[in-house]
Amino acid sequence: MLSKVQKVIGDIGASQIEVEGHTDSSGGKKINEELSAKRAKSVQSYLVSNNNVPAEKITATSYGYT
Repeated sequence: MLSKVQKVIGDIGASQIEVEGHTDSSGGKKINEELSAKRAKSVQSYLVSNNNVPAEKITATSYGYT
C-alpha cells in the first residue's frame, strides 16, 4: 500500500503530506494515543527513507480512536 502512496507522491509532487494515525476504541485512551502515534511516525519514516521525500514536507499526527 505504501508503495502505491510513494508512486502518487512522485506523480503529483505533493508540497505537504499529513499522515494520520488512528486506532479502534478497544483499550485505554493512553494506549491508543501511543499506538496511533507510533503508526503515524512509522509511515512518516517510511516515506522519508524510501521516497526521498524531505522530512519537512511530512507531518505525522495521532488521533487515537477519536
